[in-house]
Amino acid sequence: MQLVYFIVLVGVLIFVHELGHFAWAKIFRVKVLKFSLGFGPKLLSVRRGETEYVVAMVPLGGFVRMLGEDPNEVVGPQDEGRAFHQQPLWRRFVIVFAGPAMNLAFPLLLLFVVFLSYSELPAPSVGRVIPGMPAAAAGLEPGDRIREIDGAPVASFDELQRIVSEGIGRELVLEVEREGEDAPRRIRVRPRTQIDRKALGITERVGRIGVVAYSPAAVVGIADPRGPAAAAGLETFDLVTSVDERPIRHWPDFERTLERTRGEPIRLSYLRGRPVNLGFATIEALAPGEARIVPDPALEGPRSVGLELAEMYVATIDPGSPEYRMGLRRGDRIDEVDGKKVVLWREQLADWLVASSDRTHRVEFTRAGRPLEGSFKMHRESRYDEEAGREVRKYVFHTANWIPTRMDDPVPNEDRLAFAARNAFHQTGEVIHFMLTGLLRMAQGRLSFKTVGGPMMLYDIAGQAAERGALDFLFVMALISINLGILNLLPIPVLDGGHLLFIAVESLTRRPVSLRTREIASMVGLSMLVLLMVFAFKNDIERYWDSISGFFSDLGG
Repeated sequence: MQLVYFIVLVGVLIFVHELGHFAWAKIFRVKVLKFSLGFGPKLLSVRRGETEYVVAMVPLGGFVRMLGEDPNEVVGPQDEGRAFHQQPLWRRFVIVFAGPAMNLAFPLLLLFVVFLSYSELPAPSVGRVIPGMPAAAAGLEPGDRIREIDGAPVASFDELQRIVSEGIGRELVLEVEREGEDAPRRIRVRPRTQIDRKALGITERVGRIGVVAYSPAAVVGIADPRGPAAAAGLETFDLVTSVDERPIRHWPDFERTLERTRGEPIRLSYLRGRPVNLGFATIEALAPGEARIVPDPALEGPRSVGLELAEMYVATIDPGSPEYRMGLRRGDRIDEVDGKKVVLWREQLADWLVASSDRTHRVEFTRAGRPLEGSFKMHRESRYDEEAGREVRKYVFHTANWIPTRMDDPVPNEDRLAFAARNAFHQTGEVIHFMLTGLLRMAQGRLSFKTVGGPMMLYDIAGQAAERGALDFLFVMALISINLGILNLLPIPVLDGGHLLFIAVESLTRRPVSLRTREIASMVGLSMLVLLMVFAFKNDIERYWDSISGFFSDLGG
């Protein structure tokens, strides 16, 4: 089946490419002698009118042969005016350009189908507010639902992100619904400009207000070892599932529920992880538990029972890591790093460590209510970076927390056609930008040729995408179609881009490029393509050597 997926993927893209040349040749009444999918011996041949339609054995290319592609070709009186070389320059340009253009346009249709399948979208609800960002300063809270921005309805969190991202330098007026309030409130917030750093060194200026769609699950940490929850038997990393039979979806639910108890006794249900040895592996199973807790009436929320979100609690730590040698252990709560208070693991702790990875860090942490401190420097590791084509060093923090996340129920995508069209255009533009940047990085020597793949890589990608489902297969087909379109536009003779270059030169010099020049350029272009194919096959063999050797071992066995 993987071979079938590969043939379908390549065959469709070649057909689309050649169809561009064919269709415009027919529109301009240029005589098309042959339309071939594939090279080599014919598997199927049908003649319709003046054109022979062929399916050949090797499905790695195709061609449209038109009368007069060779300027020296003899054209009979009956075909006068229908040869390719007899067409005006602009018509020849359109016919040649149509093939790559179809490969760049076809993904719009493919991605439209992919995004059309999005029947539901993330709700425009605030799951978490990042401290120090504009949303926190403006008063947004977890659980807020954003209905409008500047008077325009907001249908999903994706739309919220898009509007905020484009809102650099101006104040946005948000209409917000908050649980427990009858009327919506208006909140003014000005997005902060941030630089998004993507692969290949691509950067983009975007607006951010500091909200995310997901909320942390109600995974608790024992803030007070002598508090009511600890006395009732709760432990750090217990996952609260209900309070007085009211389901708890996430941490904000838990906070609001405890704020309403006012010191009244509560019955709390939870799940607790316990390691289970299966012989071949150890897994953690979640076992249910229940506790009766009497909150301290002098305190509010989770603090009234001696609990807090386990965001900054260490869940896993590598025994050989520098932070372990410093004294950090599972269940410890990290409070400060280098004198800075941290309350978010990823957005504060991890970002700070990465930004200052080569320095020694001073850490203050708490264990069972007892303050401790120590110093460590992150472990430095080396690995081969295929993008850079060299060994790169990075610093690694071998410690992690454990906070599953939850999101509000998705909302219906009520305008699927507009959503699909908008995202198809945006995604196609992003991919074109990314691939052009990749070519530029290769030319600059900043991207290794080891990232180039050949037929074996394409074969593998097609099979993996098809196994994940039809939509993934269409998405991958769109990416490869864009890649094919861009490569064919490179100004290399024997490619469409080379032919376009000849047409451009002819338009400037007012005379055709000489046959001798074309022949030499074609030989140079062919040599460049052969060299590229050698690199691609070499990379494929290195990348899939284990599979290749295993295949031939099976044949020999």
